[in-house]
Amino acid sequence: EGDIVEMIQAVNGIVAVDAQEKKQTIEIDTSGISDTKVICDMLRIKQILLNVHWWVWKYDFHNIYFVFLF
Repeated sequence: EGDIVEMIQAVNGIVAVDAQEKKQTIEIDTSGISDTKVICDMLRIKQILLNVHWWVWKYDFHNIYFVFLF
């Protein structure tokens, strides 16, 4: 069990510096998450989110919006 919002924010903090260097904007909206406590493989979810972030960074997209609805 873990807090999905905290994990999403932690992942965003990891890639935010790289995004700023490339003049990219990453906005994450977690306001739609009603229950932040989830039972899942948190390491795997973190890995998936990091892969999405790095993919966006690698291909030089400029305005990225992530909306999480659970």
